[in-house]
Amino acid sequence: MPIYRKSAVVSKIGINYTRCIIEGAGCLFQQIDQENDLGVDAICELVNADGHPENHLFALQIKSGDSYFNETSTSCSFSIGTHREYWAKYKVPVYAIVYVPKLSTAYWVDVKQFLKNNPDTSTVSFSINRANQFDEEKFLSYFKPMVAGRGPNISLEESLLLARSHNDDEVCLGLTTLFRRFPNTLQTWDELVRVFKIREASEIPGFLIYILAHIPWHGDIAYHGEDIEPSTKKYASELIDSFNEADIRKLLLMIDDDGIQRGSVGQSIEAVINSIGCAPSYLINIINNVDDSMDLREAAAFILAVDKGVEALPYLKELASGGSDICDLIIQDVIEQDGFYPYS
Repeated sequence: MPIYRKSAVVSKIGINYTRCIIEGAGCLFQQIDQENDLGVDAICELVNADGHPENHLFALQIKSGDSYFNETSTSCSFSIGTHREYWAKYKVPVYAIVYVPKLSTAYWVDVKQFLKNNPDTSTVSFSINRANQFDEEKFLSYFKPMVAGRGPNISLEESLLLARSHNDDEVCLGLTTLFRRFPNTLQTWDELVRVFKIREASEIPGFLIYILAHIPWHGDIAYHGEDIEPSTKKYASELIDSFNEADIRKLLLMIDDDGIQRGSVGQSIEAVINSIGCAPSYLINIINNVDDSMDLREAAAFILAVDKGVEALPYLKELASGGSDICDLIIQDVIEQDGFYPYS
């Protein structure tokens, strides 16, 4: 006698749940028959409130079952199996939806981004939070705008709550939403600076510094959205100008392996530091502090040279005499060009 397995029932529940959310929002959900399933369960298309297609397609891999949910770590996970290359090379964005029956809800993860960030793992694993919950309300306010390349459609109050969360994903979403949706609200800049101040350098997302760099600006910022008004820039500039030596040191510690070059986090850090009135004296203190690492002192000298040019030579020569090849090269540039112009 044939048996209708419980696993098939649970799988259908997840697919039907996802279909109801997407179609309930007026978007298109095209399920792929199981015999044609190579690693994607559905192709979906966004449709706006007027019924017009938004020209955004995305693929879904749908998992359903309590076994995919770890209650202790509040995370979801599933095996990549043989699908890594298939998902990574798929021509449209690929998201996984994990429906958890015991919670009567689902959570999502950007599969292609996960694979890019975790090239060696055999399992997709992600924490669950408000930012990646998949239900009717979150689909409209978070997921759909995200797929369309817009900021989440949430209030200032909710954005602030996310920014103050203990979950890093929620913090990132909150900060991004504050900047994209409320760039001329002074509370936005209060919160951006607050998060920078209270976190250790290793806990600060690099994009936060890129956001702050919109105030002094630099040549590789590509900004799209509501113009930041002069009064807002003035307010934010005063917040950044209040940074002390400990803040400067924190910024220097955030310079990654790309160093200070066009398009790097380091470029944004240089722009922020050199917009601070007291920065030269703070940088000189760091350069002269033999208890600091040579990498940190060199970064301080690099940024001082960008701002002060010839005036930075005594400090550059001090580090060069201590074995800094980088400072040797900067000295040559300063002498030859009467300044230091690393982005030209």
